[in-house]
Amino acid sequence: SRIQPNYWGGVVVDVPLGRQTLWTLQTGLIYERNPLSGLRLDSTATTFGFGSETTSITWQPRQMSSLQIPLKLHRPIFPGHRISLGLGVQYLLGTRGELTESTTVNELPVETTTTTEGGLTYGIRRWGFNPQVGYEVKVAPRLRAGIQYQWSARSLIQLEKWTQETPNRLSGLQFTLNYRVW
Repeated sequence: SRIQPNYWGGVVVDVPLGRQTLWTLQTGLIYERNPLSGLRLDSTATTFGFGSETTSITWQPRQMSSLQIPLKLHRPIFPGHRISLGLGVQYLLGTRGELTESTTVNELPVETTTTTEGGLTYGIRRWGFNPQVGYEVKVAPRLRAGIQYQWSARSLIQLEKWTQETPNRLSGLQFTLNYRVW
């Protein structure tokens, strides 16, 4: 499988879970743009008159944009180091991809057009839920670097509706940088 970067950024806040506890809850709002590959949706319609006209449409989404609300518990394990466990609640904003339409009349090709389209969401769920586990280290007084694994428990991609060239899951490692504003 090929490594494909996704891009994300947003605002999160850490809320202490009491005065006598080391646990904090992190929540916020994060925008994500994920690449998609290996998904293809095919549709064909034929009409008959004095001959036949067949129109074939292929939709191949290439990227997906979503908002995620993280709900993570953090706990220090050593000075400057902490672990996290939580859930990302994800909402689909839209997709972009290639829409190819081919027309044949009496089995002879007439026209093929390919356009970049956005907004088509058939076969993609609006809501996703992603368990997360991670580790962070303080690299400067206000800066933390980390790594987290996000698993797509209920992926936004409805795999059963697609013709797949390769499996497509939104699980994977994420490298993080968090800057504390106040």
